[in-house]
Amino acid sequence: MHLGEDGTITVLSGKIEEGQGARTEIAMAAAEELGVPLARVSVVLGDTARVPNDGGTWGSATTPRTIPAVRSACASARGILGQSGHKSYAELAKAGGKIAGAVPAKVSLQAVSEWRILGKSQARPGGEAIVRGAHEYPSDVKRPGMLYGAVLRAPADGARLESVDLEAARKLAGVVAVRDGEFAGCAAATSYEARKAVAALAASARWSTVNAKVSSENLYDYLKQNPGRVRDDVKGSPGTAAGQRIKGEYRCAYIQHAPMEPRAAVADWENGRLTVWTGSSNPFGVRDALARAFSLSAGQVRVITPDFGGGFGGKHTGEAAIEAARLAKEAGKPVSLRWTRAEEFAWAYCRPAALIEVEAAVEGGSITAVGFCQLQFGGVGAGESIQAGEHAAPVYRVRIAAAAGIVPGAGVDGEQLRARGVHGRTGC
Repeated sequence: MHLGEDGTITVLSGKIEEGQGARTEIAMAAAEELGVPLARVSVVLGDTARVPNDGGTWGSATTPRTIPAVRSACASARGILGQSGHKSYAELAKAGGKIAGAVPAKVSLQAVSEWRILGKSQARPGGEAIVRGAHEYPSDVKRPGMLYGAVLRAPADGARLESVDLEAARKLAGVVAVRDGEFAGCAAATSYEARKAVAALAASARWSTVNAKVSSENLYDYLKQNPGRVRDDVKGSPGTAAGQRIKGEYRCAYIQHAPMEPRAAVADWENGRLTVWTGSSNPFGVRDALARAFSLSAGQVRVITPDFGGGFGGKHTGEAAIEAARLAKEAGKPVSLRWTRAEEFAWAYCRPAALIEVEAAVEGGSITAVGFCQLQFGGVGAGESIQAGEHAAPVYRVRIAAAAGIVPGAGVDGEQLRARGVHGRTGC
């Protein structure tokens, strides 16, 4: 946190605000423990040049992990103020210097019974601007001389761009066109002109044919036949456990996250340094992906995350940021890139599909054993509640497999971009 000589208090965190209330609860926790009015606290989120990297915003972790850290830090500051002889945080700031050192392991927090701010409804900071339409979302950011971008999309996932006539787009007034490996796109004075230029590219583009390994018809068979990386945990002998056997098979389709605000980014290059405004739950991850994609150091890239319109688990990656940065580099001007709703559904990563097979043995009203097999695209984390906790099975086999081969919706990464141009494919 930063204590201002004017009495303002700023809390800085790598978390972001996408409608879940992180900005409000962080401010509330700080004000509560510092003993100041809520209006005195401002919160800076998701600006990689200003905030610490305290992890991405996912898994509902801000409340159980970040808030206790904020409370402890602020309670520690309250203790320092009390021991300093100063009457206010403003006086403490005017005294100069930095308050250094780790927060003590044991800090006296405000008791729940003494809460004045936490546990009570509070107005959301910036809420009025949202209601009035004055809040600046990533898609609203404007920079001097900014152009608008659009990207040439493949006709099918896995199709490779073999050739394209950039001159077809460059003939249009004010259009910048670029091809870099499989990436091709345009920037122009308006988004309409940029998409018109991309349509001209599409008319001349030639793509390789695609022999898809996976379709909706064979998806679950593919998962069974291509288990890939497997985690197999066994306790006891679930196959021989006594009791009635109950079996079930469950199929989870790919599901699009459908954020309220499609992906958007504004990229601006200046003296070899890159600044990107974008909506992401993982600003430091996007910063690192940008650095890899353009062979920069992390210190040469800044990602600023305005409060944005939802992600629902679907904005952990930086596809639009990388695309906007590539167009801006070619144009020599800032570029705003906004995905359409159609692009969001076709090219953003989805929640992984899965085939889940469950078998349980039941005797005397109790579960005596559980067999749980989950085949999916993605990681091998699942089934923990069967193995631990108050409802853990006494005997079990938990088998989690991450399918090998094609992984739709894998996201965009810098290494992919260098190997295949600057167009990471994320369709599903």
